[in-house]
Formats: sequence, C-alpha cells, structure tokens
Amino acid sequence: MREVIRRKHYSIRTEQSYLDWIRRLILFHGKRHPAQMAEAEVTGFFTHLARDGGVPASTQNQALGALLFLYKEVLKQELGWRARRSRPTIKDFLFSWLPDSFGVRSRVAIAQ
Repeated sequence: MREVIRRKHYSIRTEQSYLDWIRRLILFHGKRHPAQMAEAEVTGFFTHLARDGGVPASTQNQALGALLFLYKEVLKQELGWRARRSRPTIKDFLFSWLPDSFGVRSRVAIAQ
C-alpha cells in the first residue's frame, strides 16, 4: 500500500491517513485481510462509523477515499460499486441500516 501511494506521489499526510483507515477496517473485522472482504463487510464498516462511531460525514468521506484506493489501486478488486455510474457517497451508507419500509421523507426527517 505504502509503495503504491508513494509511486503516485501522494502526500505523507494522505499516506498516514489512508493507512490508518485501512488499519481500522482490519481491526473492525477481527484482523481479516481486506482481500478476503467483500462489499458487505466494507458497507458494514461504514454503517458502524455512521451509526455507532459518531463519525462526521467529511471524515467518512476520507475513509471512503482510502478504502476505494486500497481496493482499486492496490488489490485490483472491485467491490460492486463500480457497476454504479459514480463513486459511492456516504449517503449510500448512512441509511443502509434502515428497513426498506422507511420512505424518503422518513429518512430525511431522521437525518435532520
């Protein structure tokens, strides 16, 4: 990971941040290697950050960037998000824990 980040000339702060988020993902899933995880595990991590961790959306976006970099640039794996038109946003994860019976208005009310 570090080698790929440096080859792409990312800043040392970005490197440190990305490595920290990957470490957090690994520890959250019981020290499993990210290559053994699928979209469900990564989504579970983001759900945990949003619901239980109290992590602000801007910080979650930083984590998202780190994990997308890991899977795309380092592991050369697709998480299933690539089928969508654009990269996933934190909004994709924020309400993933709500049942489908909650409509858009209910979700907006919860977000406020």
